[in-house]
Formats: sequence, C-alpha cells, structure tokens
Amino acid sequence: MKHFSLLILCALVLLALGQSAAAEPRDETDRVLERMAGTWYDEARCAVLTIEGRTINGCEVVAMEDWVGGLASGGAKFRIREAGGECMRTGCEVGTREDRAGGLASGADSRTREAYGERTLGIGWKLFGGAGDYITLAGGDALQRTLTPDYFESVGGVHFGMRTRTVQEILGEGKELSREEPCHAGDMSFSQGLYYPDKRLIVFHEKGIVTGLVLLRGSKLRFERSGLMANDSRKAYARAYRLPQIPEESSRSMTAAYSIAPDENLSFGLNGSYVMLSIYEN
Repeated sequence: MKHFSLLILCALVLLALGQSAAAEPRDETDRVLERMAGTWYDEARCAVLTIEGRTINGCEVVAMEDWVGGLASGGAKFRIREAGGECMRTGCEVGTREDRAGGLASGADSRTREAYGERTLGIGWKLFGGAGDYITLAGGDALQRTLTPDYFESVGGVHFGMRTRTVQEILGEGKELSREEPCHAGDMSFSQGLYYPDKRLIVFHEKGIVTGLVLLRGSKLRFERSGLMANDSRKAYARAYRLPQIPEESSRSMTAAYSIAPDENLSFGLNGSYVMLSIYEN
C-alpha cells in the first residue's frame, strides 16, 4: 500500500511539473519567430529564408538582440548557430549574393563568432496580416511569404504586394516624389511614392513592393473590385464596401481610415481631393 501511495504521489508531482512547464510563457524570440514562420522568397522567386520553430534555414536561433519596434513592425539581430559550420541554404543557388542566408554575417560581432559556428542575421519585418507583408534581410529588398499575394482591391492592375518593377512594367517609370518635389492634394503633401501625372495616381512602395495607392481627383482609373473612382461620393464608397458609416474626410492632423479587407484601408482627402488605399490604419 505504501508503494502504491508513493507511485501516486510521484505521478502527481510529475503531472504538476509538466503543467508548470507548459504554462511557462514563451519568450520574445519565440513570439517574433512564430509571426515570421514560413518560407520567404525574393523577387527572382528564390526561397531565401525558411523560419520554423526556433530555427532559420535549419540553424538554431541562439538569441535575438537589439529588437526595435513591435511584433507587427520592427527589426532585430538574430544570432544563429550554424550546423556543420554553414547554415543550410534553400531555393535557388545563392553564389556570392551576400543578402541571402548562406553568406550573411552582420558586422564585426558576427565575424568574431564565426570561429564558434555562429552568425548574426539582421532581419526587419512588417507583418500586418495582408498582401503587403514582408521581411528584409540585412536591409535588402523585401522577401515575401507567398509568390502570389492574396490582395482584395486593386487599381489599374496594381495591388498590394506587387513588385515595384512589375508596376513600372505596367504603368511606366513614373516620377519618384520627394520632399523637394512633392505632390499636393487637399492639405496633404505626398513626398514619397511613384507619381503618374497623366493617370492622377500615386503608388507607395517600400523595399521593392507596393504598400499603398492614391487616386487623385480627376483620375479616370477605378478601384477594380467596386468600380468606384476618386470623384465618387463617400456615400457610394460606404455602400460599395459595406462600411458601417459614411466615411469622414482626413486631413494632415487627423486620418480616418476604414477597413475594407484585412490589411487594406481607405481614407478620403479634404473636399474629395483624393482616395487613398493603404496597408496601415493611420
């Protein structure tokens, strides 16, 4: 009977220990890596990074350092331990491309650690849950988790997640806006993006992919899902996209954004000056 009681006690202790371990919160590294989980492709459709569990390209992530931002938008340095002295490569042959996983060491700190089989990868991310999601490696161009981003709305064949090079193949080179040469609409001055004066269209882009579209008053282009133009009323937009209210106009001091799909938001300029489709809510 004593032996039986002892066995029961041991079982209860082990169960309690197991539940305690399971209840331990995941650390920040796990949370970030979980959000970035998957295989990430470059513009050439080569698989550059595969993030799974606590590994990057099959190599253990030892630590995450210098984290800035948050889970949705941020960046950090990841120390990885290379298996067999070299991190497994994925996808296309990387050769001497320093912006791909096999050859990425970031700074003197990484070179010092190479003797111990460790490297540091600088990874940035913008992950809001839509077609515009991307990560960057060592500050390079965007890597995307899918080769065919699942977008909701588009204008003139241009949509979130499309490569900037493809946009220029469709619409032409466009004029790169700047602080010195912005485009004014209402009380807004757009100082970034590709501007197409003849189409009255601005295409925002980051790291080589589309992150926003602005239809300016007088544009003959339409939002392809709804068929609406910049000159259409806000009431028409509310009806077409089933918004809970007629949208308010935005200004330099206040942006009112209205979600029409995951990671896709509309905002409206003063006096009908523009309609903007953006990834970000403000």
